[in-house]
Amino acid sequence: GDSTYTRNVYNGQYVAPVLRMKREERLDVMVSNQMKPVGTQQPQSQVDTTNQHYHGMIVTPLPDTGDNVTNVPIGQGRSNRNAFYVPDVQSEGMMWYHPHPHGRTANQVAGGLAGALIIGEILDSFPDFAGAGGEHERVMYIKDTRDNTSTAYLNINGVPCTGFTIAPGEQQLWRIANMTGATWVNLRLGERGRGYRFIVLALDGNHLTRPTPMDSLFLAPGQRAEAVIIGGTGPWGKVAFYSSPFPTSFNRSNPTQVNLSARVDLGTLEVIGGVQPKAVPPRALSPLTIPENVALLDSITRLRTATDVDTFTIHYQFFPGRKPFPFALNDSSYVPGRLDHAVAYGRTQEWTLINDTWFNHTFHIHQTDFVVTEINGVPQPDSVHLDNVHLGIHQRPDGRWAGDTVKVRFRFLPIARGPFVYHCHDLAHEDLGMMANMCVFNPATGESECDQWFDGGHGGHASMHGGHGAPGGHASVPAPPPAAPATGRKRE
Repeated sequence: GDSTYTRNVYNGQYVAPVLRMKREERLDVMVSNQMKPVGTQQPQSQVDTTNQHYHGMIVTPLPDTGDNVTNVPIGQGRSNRNAFYVPDVQSEGMMWYHPHPHGRTANQVAGGLAGALIIGEILDSFPDFAGAGGEHERVMYIKDTRDNTSTAYLNINGVPCTGFTIAPGEQQLWRIANMTGATWVNLRLGERGRGYRFIVLALDGNHLTRPTPMDSLFLAPGQRAEAVIIGGTGPWGKVAFYSSPFPTSFNRSNPTQVNLSARVDLGTLEVIGGVQPKAVPPRALSPLTIPENVALLDSITRLRTATDVDTFTIHYQFFPGRKPFPFALNDSSYVPGRLDHAVAYGRTQEWTLINDTWFNHTFHIHQTDFVVTEINGVPQPDSVHLDNVHLGIHQRPDGRWAGDTVKVRFRFLPIARGPFVYHCHDLAHEDLGMMANMCVFNPATGESECDQWFDGGHGGHASMHGGHGAPGGHASVPAPPPAAPATGRKRE
């Protein structure tokens, strides 16, 4: 709008560079901490250290060059190089990159440190929509920029009300990422029953077994969707692109009362082109006859029906008044350096996620994807691979609202061996304790292999960087000169 803010961003750009690569290539990125304090929004304590996470990537977490956020802090004036191989098992689609320093993540991401990392070319797997790429592709960063009073404003690529256009019959690939720090969105194009459908190809950078028409896209913080939009063949004018209301919390004193989010208008989509003699509603243009991806469906089925299963339960908790960390997983707030959970690669994991609070959370785990097998006791036969799942609230048959219970299954590959984290991707919840450390080890070596990454093994209490806020770290090197603005491919 007409407001100006000063924030710390990547390479001087609020819309960070869109990075593109293929599977079986090496990612090589130098991350340099040249941040400066910005008043009350990003004071010195919030910029004195950072790191880098590549969300959605199934790669090594080993320090110092892997996707590691617990052992490689980058102090002010220091740098660290991420350089790792991306295996052929990596899904093709939209991932993203952002900082992940405990206690500072929400502040740094909300300030503008977030960008897309696109792997491969998703349309190669969906030839029916081959024309939706290239100049017809839109990469959208949804952010919740905070002003100097900490009020959050939703925007797409920095624009609070974006005007998109489409021609009659044109296919456009929309790559949408919820890069907010703590905002859920329920995206719609047009009013209920009278708008466009999103023909969804992928969620969280993972292909669906077949393109699926959806009336709305519900994206928790950190989630992504890649969908095709087909221009209506008629005088449809403009339709609103907005986040529709959805349940956010319930009243603890009276669980029959629920709170809804407000509608937030993000922009418009306008059809530009001649009026067709026989108008066809955009909703009628969604193809439904594309065959299912049998190989992908089989991989999901094998995971759902596996019998070599280790079980684990995580309770999401909030303790009002408990300082300094009121959020917890299984009664414990995050402690850097403490090993909370260790598993052998190759074993099937079934984790039960229980929301003991009265408001929304998510579950995100690094170095793997998972499938959702059950929500509130209801089997989920149409599972897809995800790396982040909504853990919200639901209404019971008696009218009372309660937190969700979600079951997920996954299996770590050998490349995941090492230390990393799982957490709520409401980044304020994460910073305030809703995160835990885990380690994947070689079953032939045993759990003791994890001791090298954690102080004292289970129950250690040492910080990854010598205490909250201490800059520097064993992997840091002097920073190179300030980088010039990037010129990578980028489209609104």
